[in-house]
Amino acid sequence: MKHKVFIALLFGCSVAPIIHLIWLIHCYGVDSPYWDEWETGKLILAVKSGAATFHDFFKQQNEHRQFFPNILFAVLAELSHWNEKWEMYFSVFLDVLSSLALFRLLRMTTRLPIYAALGISFVFNLILFNPLHCDAWLTGIALSDFVLDFCLAMSLLTLYLPISLQKKILICIMLSTISTFSFANGMNVWIVLSFALSILFWPELNKNRWLPAIWIGSFALNVWLYLHDYVKPPWHPPLSTVLHAKRQAIEFYCALFGSPFGFAFHENALTVSAVCGAGILGLFLLCCAWLARDAWRSRNFERIKCAAGWIALGQYALISGVMLTVGRLGFGVEQALTTRYMRFTLQLSLALLALLAIVAWNVKPRRTATCKWIVAGMAILLGAFSLYAIPAGIDEMACFRFYRKRGKAYLQFINTVPRTDVLSKIVFPIPEVLKTSANALDEIGYINPRLIRSVNVSELTDEKVQDTGSFDAPKLLEGKLALSGLAMLPYRHEPADLVLICCEQENGTREIIALVDVGTELRGTSDKRADFGSPGTWRCELSPGAIRGTRKLSAWAFDVFSQKAFKLAGEYKL
Repeated sequence: MKHKVFIALLFGCSVAPIIHLIWLIHCYGVDSPYWDEWETGKLILAVKSGAATFHDFFKQQNEHRQFFPNILFAVLAELSHWNEKWEMYFSVFLDVLSSLALFRLLRMTTRLPIYAALGISFVFNLILFNPLHCDAWLTGIALSDFVLDFCLAMSLLTLYLPISLQKKILICIMLSTISTFSFANGMNVWIVLSFALSILFWPELNKNRWLPAIWIGSFALNVWLYLHDYVKPPWHPPLSTVLHAKRQAIEFYCALFGSPFGFAFHENALTVSAVCGAGILGLFLLCCAWLARDAWRSRNFERIKCAAGWIALGQYALISGVMLTVGRLGFGVEQALTTRYMRFTLQLSLALLALLAIVAWNVKPRRTATCKWIVAGMAILLGAFSLYAIPAGIDEMACFRFYRKRGKAYLQFINTVPRTDVLSKIVFPIPEVLKTSANALDEIGYINPRLIRSVNVSELTDEKVQDTGSFDAPKLLEGKLALSGLAMLPYRHEPADLVLICCEQENGTREIIALVDVGTELRGTSDKRADFGSPGTWRCELSPGAIRGTRKLSAWAFDVFSQKAFKLAGEYKL
């Protein structure tokens, strides 16, 4: 009975990171297109109008060809009226399937008892579902990352299923093709599966040479299709940077593998990440060397066959790390801490834990206890670092939510009080294209709530609530009118998303003449997180010439989700 309770407890611990992440997406996810997602918006418009072609789905976007994710985007947009939270939740669903595939692979390739397998699965899920990967969890377009992760995990599991080799290769070709046309790293799946297939089925492949011929031909066809009319994005740094900065390249490469564990150390994040990454990389290589030596000496290839899938998983992270180092080092060494990149290198930590378990349960009896303690110690260490990173991840999510809310708020006024300087920085870099796409999507009901079409604030007013903050008396400073105050939202009990400055006209209507940012508490560590002042405070400067009509000013707290404005205490006539 106690044994069953213990297993149930471990299972609950394994599921807890998933439930926690779903709750965080509910709290911090914002339904508003961001940057590259506007390219997806163009595809959705083409699909909706019936003008979409194969090229629209297949064309290059940055360095990727996201053919299969584009199909998912179109389907989810049709079902949800392009509510991006659907894409975020679907990403979690795919990652759950990946986690289940890895757990099944762990059970099939190790002799771990169920409680030990669940314990390692708990650490897997702490790493996989950590909120620190906020750039992936809170952007709909990152769904392509999770399609790739799913295909990789399922293809590795397929290699160990009790089906014929022909079926295994066919399934792996299908999954590898989906990977290739989901994200640039997808080609790596072909490479690591080639290694795993060679280790697991060399005699069969040597006997039936038409099977490797089909595999190589399929890979070559994928590469040709991918590189056909491929153009290197001009804003990417030169690939030769890595040749002139070897020390920085090594630091960058190691930090990629340690960033999920060192990011939360703030000022020392890069150093801690590089040290952790070097340790993880070194242990992984030691495990591979031990398994290779054991196979060579004993002429028993069963253990290395069990490990082949996990070695391939680690190889995927290693190759992805090389691609990131070559392609992103030009942006600076600190770029290695970008939370989006963690999704492409965290597989090394998962592979390390599984390989340690395989080694520990296969060493000589007198060393078994020591090795098992090493496995337990490494699992506890990685789990502890992952738990320590969760608060930092939540802070990053809060920062991300703030910027997405801010972009969503300014987007709603793109037709009435456009702030192209802000929109070009936090929504999309070309305001004219943004305005055209936003209005087209708004016409078919894919912008929620709808874009604001009037400058009359009374159309947004919630009369039930008044005085949710303050509007201080204006001051004239160096020819500018200085306005300030405090703005809170009554229903959400947090700072307003924007403050609307209004001027009363001769006919009695209050017209919106300016949009003002509101201060909030940001604790994220990213250099993108600007300081907007104390929570709820706001300030701005207006030219007296911008004030028309009766010159009577009022200020309103704006809620971007309900599209309601709440009057702040204070009204002044200049």
